[in-house]
Amino acid sequence: MIARLRPKVLQFLGVRRLTDAAAPEQPMNAPLFRLLTDIEQSLESSPSTLLDEDGQEYPSEKLHQNTILGRKYIGEIVMTENTTRQIQEITQDLEMHRPTLRMLTVKHKEKLALAQNKPTMYPSSQDFTDLEASAFLTSFTPQIYATTTNVLQEIRARLPEFRPVSVLDVSVGMGICSFVADEIFDGIVDISILESNKFLLSQVHKFHTSVSSSSPSSPSIEKTQTYRQHSQLPPNKTFDLVLGNHSILDQAKYNVSKREIWVRKLWEKVSDQGGLLVLLEPGTNDGFEAIAAAREQILGFLKDDQGAAHKQGRIIAPCPHEGKCALFSGKKRIPCTFSQRLQRPHYLQSLYASKSNTEDIKYSYLVLQKGKSRPPADTESILSQAYHWPRILSPPLKRKGHVTMDICLPCSGYKRITVPKSFGAMEYRNARKVSWGDLWGLGWKTEVDKNTGDDDNTIVDDITMTKKSRFIDDY
Repeated sequence: MIARLRPKVLQFLGVRRLTDAAAPEQPMNAPLFRLLTDIEQSLESSPSTLLDEDGQEYPSEKLHQNTILGRKYIGEIVMTENTTRQIQEITQDLEMHRPTLRMLTVKHKEKLALAQNKPTMYPSSQDFTDLEASAFLTSFTPQIYATTTNVLQEIRARLPEFRPVSVLDVSVGMGICSFVADEIFDGIVDISILESNKFLLSQVHKFHTSVSSSSPSSPSIEKTQTYRQHSQLPPNKTFDLVLGNHSILDQAKYNVSKREIWVRKLWEKVSDQGGLLVLLEPGTNDGFEAIAAAREQILGFLKDDQGAAHKQGRIIAPCPHEGKCALFSGKKRIPCTFSQRLQRPHYLQSLYASKSNTEDIKYSYLVLQKGKSRPPADTESILSQAYHWPRILSPPLKRKGHVTMDICLPCSGYKRITVPKSFGAMEYRNARKVSWGDLWGLGWKTEVDKNTGDDDNTIVDDITMTKKSRFIDDY
């Protein structure tokens, strides 16, 4: 049985491949075979090369299997040629309004930057004029494309058995999220796109028709249906994958009850046979609070009035736990955000009149699965163990002789940990190659609690030395 596994996996584990003639007839130890199979699936779902934060390739054979599986960082994303060309056609059609288009595009960007620090009134996409909708498409479609690509590739690596057939895309824009899903997952035959803005809806048809005719591997317009209202969706139909990028704030930014109604509607459209709900919002205070509130609401759906679990469901990412969010529950809320670098298309760089062709996009996200429960921490499957590995919440501080990381723990805690060289050569080498957003599964030597302000509205930033511990023993 071991002879059927790829040489890359066996070499990765230090196991010599047996020839068919020399292979023993007795069955392999079952736990070992499950471990080998999990690593095989993870390697098939992960990128062929790993990149460090400087964009340099790092050989996977030098990294621990936990580091490879927990990798979220995928380097700079470049939009496909078909997608870029289609958006360029939109700007060309509005050439006579180019000064206004540029002004609105920059205005969208400035509003998003301002929202990093304080709430900003932002109109719903359904109220956009045609010109405002065009400015939104040109400025935000690349961002939506990049963040969706990052999250869906993480899902593919964490859930190698997930093969969606039907997709519901309620994201703002022209159905770009379903386009990305069709690129990443094979076998999608049914795509439904919900867009309330008339102009944006017309661009959905135009975009999918254009890319389908120019590339055989692109989504086919024949399998795509569009709707303007949620009530128009088939009432009893559920989907394997529901995508909502920028959808919560777009529906109701400050109306909490409307937000809750919208999140409930999305959750009801997720198949209870392992379907996924993927929510993404801008990496602002508003965006994080929308995601965190949706998280609390959906976890509440899974419990009865006494707080006991009575329905199956679990968080896939980014949280390593399903308890109270330490960043959201304190008086001082700390946004849980991540970053993805995008290579700006030429048209966008021109509209911004910017010298830089790269952009770091901050976002908050949540991936939930319906119909399955979180596996226990003491399982033998490495894919199941990864549900209980801490998540790195900020860029690691890499200094000479040690690495410091802020992490979210599987016990619903928020700590700053240190992995020094004295903790272990292998652990230290891997710690120097992790990035913001990765899972960390190799333990640490020292830790300190980071107070989110439940009592004094302050955050502890100093590092306190504590006893040596590994998270696998503590949690």
